[in-house]
Amino acid sequence: MNILTPHQESALQTAGHLALTANAGSGKTFVLARKYLDALIKDNLEISTVAAITFTEKAASELYQKISVLIEERIKDPNNIQDKKKLEKIRRQLVSANISTIHSFCISILREYPVEAELDARFIPIDENLSEELIELSVEEMIRTSFENELINEELKYLIRIFSSKSKLQKQLINLIKNRKNVFTIRQKIYSLSEQNIADLFYEEFSKNFFRIWNKLKNQFIENLNIINSLVLEEDSKNQNAIEIKGKAKLLYTESNLKNVVNLLNDIRNLAFTDKYLIRTRGYLKNAQADSIPAELSNVQVLMKTLHTFQIPDNHKEIELELARLGKTLLTFFEFALNNYADKKRNEGYIDYEDVLLHTKLLLENSDVKKALTAKYNFIMVDEFQDTNEIQYQIFLPILDYLKGGKLFIVGDEKQSIYKFRDAEIEIFNQTRNDIKNSVGDKNLLVLPDSFRMTPAICAFCNHIFKNLFNEPDETLGEVPATDLVCARVDDKKGHVEFLISREDEDNSTNSESELVAKKILSIITNNQYNLRDISVLVRKRKYFADLEKVFTKYQIPFSIVGGTGFYQKQIISDIFNYLSFLADENNSTALAGLLRSPFFNVSDSRLFEISLNKGRSFWKKLTFLKDEKDLSEIYNLLTENISISSSISLPDLIYKIVTDRNFLSILSTRNDSYQEIANLNKVINIARNFNAVGFRNLYDFLTFMKDSIAGLTDEAQAAITSNADAVQMMTIHQAKGLEFPVVFLYKTDESGISASIKSGEVKIDKKFGLLTKVPINQNYLEDYLSAPVNSIYNYFEENKNNAELKRLLYVALTRAKDELYITTAIKTKSDFKKDSFIDLLAKGLKNNFLSDEIAFTENLEMLSIIEKKYINKTEQINLNIPLTSGIDEKFKEIESSIRPYNNVVINPASLHSHEKGEIISASKVSIYSQCPLKYLLTYEYGFGKFNSDYLNFKLSGKQSGYRFFSDNSEEEKSELTDERFETFENQDIDYDASLYGRLFHKAMEKSINTDDLDNFIVSEIGSGNNNQNLNPKLHLRLKTDIEAFKKSKIYSDISNAANYKNEFEIYVADEDYFLHGIIDKIIFDGDKILIYDYKTDDIEKKEIIKHANYYLMQLKFYLYIASKLFIRFNNFEGNLIFVKHPDDIVNLRFDRNQMKKLEEEIKSIINAIRMRNHEKNPEHCRVCPFSGLTNKCIIN
Repeated sequence: MNILTPHQESALQTAGHLALTANAGSGKTFVLARKYLDALIKDNLEISTVAAITFTEKAASELYQKISVLIEERIKDPNNIQDKKKLEKIRRQLVSANISTIHSFCISILREYPVEAELDARFIPIDENLSEELIELSVEEMIRTSFENELINEELKYLIRIFSSKSKLQKQLINLIKNRKNVFTIRQKIYSLSEQNIADLFYEEFSKNFFRIWNKLKNQFIENLNIINSLVLEEDSKNQNAIEIKGKAKLLYTESNLKNVVNLLNDIRNLAFTDKYLIRTRGYLKNAQADSIPAELSNVQVLMKTLHTFQIPDNHKEIELELARLGKTLLTFFEFALNNYADKKRNEGYIDYEDVLLHTKLLLENSDVKKALTAKYNFIMVDEFQDTNEIQYQIFLPILDYLKGGKLFIVGDEKQSIYKFRDAEIEIFNQTRNDIKNSVGDKNLLVLPDSFRMTPAICAFCNHIFKNLFNEPDETLGEVPATDLVCARVDDKKGHVEFLISREDEDNSTNSESELVAKKILSIITNNQYNLRDISVLVRKRKYFADLEKVFTKYQIPFSIVGGTGFYQKQIISDIFNYLSFLADENNSTALAGLLRSPFFNVSDSRLFEISLNKGRSFWKKLTFLKDEKDLSEIYNLLTENISISSSISLPDLIYKIVTDRNFLSILSTRNDSYQEIANLNKVINIARNFNAVGFRNLYDFLTFMKDSIAGLTDEAQAAITSNADAVQMMTIHQAKGLEFPVVFLYKTDESGISASIKSGEVKIDKKFGLLTKVPINQNYLEDYLSAPVNSIYNYFEENKNNAELKRLLYVALTRAKDELYITTAIKTKSDFKKDSFIDLLAKGLKNNFLSDEIAFTENLEMLSIIEKKYINKTEQINLNIPLTSGIDEKFKEIESSIRPYNNVVINPASLHSHEKGEIISASKVSIYSQCPLKYLLTYEYGFGKFNSDYLNFKLSGKQSGYRFFSDNSEEEKSELTDERFETFENQDIDYDASLYGRLFHKAMEKSINTDDLDNFIVSEIGSGNNNQNLNPKLHLRLKTDIEAFKKSKIYSDISNAANYKNEFEIYVADEDYFLHGIIDKIIFDGDKILIYDYKTDDIEKKEIIKHANYYLMQLKFYLYIASKLFIRFNNFEGNLIFVKHPDDIVNLRFDRNQMKKLEEEIKSIINAIRMRNHEKNPEHCRVCPFSGLTNKCIIN
């Protein structure tokens, strides 16, 4: 996508506020990155004045990566010479750029103005788990103290009776606190009124909204009803029901009284419809007549079912008054609980996710702060804007002075708004588009229709379906207009769409839906079309993973579940819980028995029985009697060791140790879901780290937390896995948002969702209508609870908005597929599709009931192609023949067990980690750690960063050269990114400053100093950059000799003739949740190959090259890795170590893009070990380490 499409070009050239609607796969991140960089280059904005807000941290990382790549491309572009210095400055500053989620952005604002925000300056953002824990405690305490307060305990008892139990009331109060931003809105807007006024408001809202709905549906309903009624009267002009219906239908056209309209509809329903809202065939419409008007019949039945939900009970005023009383009373206790929660947070300096937005919104009401932030932020970019909500809108707009200042750039796609359950409001996307339109005109409302992702077949399939499903949208119901995809694929793949249908009324034991999926995957893999990692199975609900897990295990298909439920109920979590429980209490015999028979130790049941026969009050005491037996001695010693250290090391370190002590990881690696198990281990370690970070918590507290989580948190998601695992990826559609896969299976499309209608004992929070639920009348708690009329309005809007979101969810699912799309379902021939299922939507979109063997249609598809370096649009006719497959006859091998032998399995324990986010990992850090982890500890953790230089200076002068062994924090921060390449690590017998020599040599290479200019260069550098110190004559002589010799070498001649290169090339690149940094001596770009040259100034003999190279190879590998991360278009990478004393004896490494995966594992294992603070000593390094004594032994015993 080097050549911009016309739509991308337009988006980049449009000045001022801009709203960009981006179709799936249209390259919006590319446009975001270009727009960001243009703001810094063309508009001359400082990087601190630009904020790019994304929906997730992953999206922020991807945007950061795109911007990094663009910067490097522009720096090396010869046409950008005038911007080179500016680009290099941006590259250095990028690590501090405001590219983050909305919460991170708001936290940075609150950090800047804590006093004005009335926060502790050292406030700590807390995660959801801790927040929920504090909320539950706050509600429990509130209920307990309220019972003891005679002034309010009767009101509390009233609420408990309404909700039938204290625990159910507690659940509702917790929900109110979690959604307090919306509660605050209705508290001021509605519940500041009297109970009677609130009751009147409920009925007013019902009346007003009913007529809006009725006026929209009236004509369609009456017209269809009249067509049906006319047929009845044609057949039988004296049909009494038909005569009455005709008169009542006529009255409906003009009736304006609310109750009269409802009564007329009820009368018509009783005359023409059954209890199930079907037109009567007995005494009214005959079957033969019904067959002639199927569309009208279907429409009127659906409309009557909808309209009949709007009822006005005779006692509606009593119901509304009771609902008002309940709301005001509930809010009273909500306030009490919320104050408790606020006190607990304030005492610890905590704020939760909800606080972050609420405090920022309130902060912006401070005119001085608002003015300062308006001046600070000149440009705000927001990605995935369709997923924002009102409070986020109320943060962005004031900062930009309601579009009177700065620039706002929003990117989104209303067709992909699928986070309503997270309070996303698609209305905000439309409102902001209108704001921009009113500010600068509709010329700044642009679209990116071109999809580079999907093949023509999938594009045509999606367009065909959604032009029907998105037809005539009603914005008030969250419906969106159709926007056709323009296919911009540059390859020749046509694509494939297929339905896999399990016919449930046939004998389908071997062709169940899950079996069809497994067999189709095996067929794809067998034909060598794709790797397993190229295949994703998407579902609406995580509970559907269970069937797939079983069948994938049966057919030996490796898989991973992204966010599968039941994390705390996984056996691996129970095993860790047992291990920790035993370490906390060695008399816990149940935990020890479970631990011994787990994969940690694999003690057989018969052996456990033998142990139990020994004396002792606990199982541990019984085991002690057998501690010297061969099979138990290692177990006993290891458990004894871990008991002794369990109270003295951190929780994450303890868990890391117990899972890496023996062959536990190797056993896990034999399982088909091994990738998932390792990821779950990582997650539990990170949970332990976060738990530990709160302070004043120990192993016993963690075990209590784990016990409660295992018992209660059944829907906790399993951990996400790395994308490079060769396994089928199973995930929900929401988790697939923003991703793409060559092959997608959409599974269980016949399943429906959960109704969102109002139920007894459950309070709905609506910003327009207030707190809604069913209530008892006259304290009849044992009778059916009743609904106020306003409840039916809420239910109508919720049902329709949920249906609109279901269509968008289907759109997101289908547009994840790049090449092949498989839609699976189970169908009963004589049954209707479930109303809110994907298959029902697909049936409507395709106008097909899926009873044939194939669906065929033709679709005109707009194509975008490149001709002579220009994009050209043309329309092609796509003929789709979509198979409906209900059986796969190929035979595939089945197995009985998912466990394979693990004797020869090797698994890298460094794949487990626990660490802080945002740190910078340099090449020197990785290199030094690879030499000796303890050396790394002394150098970077304990502040002996200058020890090596001091050691050498002491040798030369007999005294320290003004350095301190310990540096203060400011110095550490300042030196975080200093160039560490010139610090020697080896105890060489030299009598000059090797570090200074290295710096001068590299500087000479960077500036390509000619031999004749060397003396002037040296004098200039010593005078300007090294505090006028006298240059050691031996250093001067060696520097001049080495540079002259190097410039005469063959390698210098070769690299000097390179056409495209950079000297002293600095790289920052984001990787996972940290940053990688390195400065490369010389990098050459040659075709699809990158060559890296690293100069080493060691004063060594030729025979020592290999020995010395071994100490530098990890640094070279690191450079190759970060170059491969930054320059994704290159496929081959070569690294070269040049010892300047022997320049033509080069040590080199070569990797292609595939081999980079192994190098990535090696680098990341070191980084994870660094971040896990694993600091073991490497005795083999002592003889060349500055931290060794005169005997070449480590100074640390």
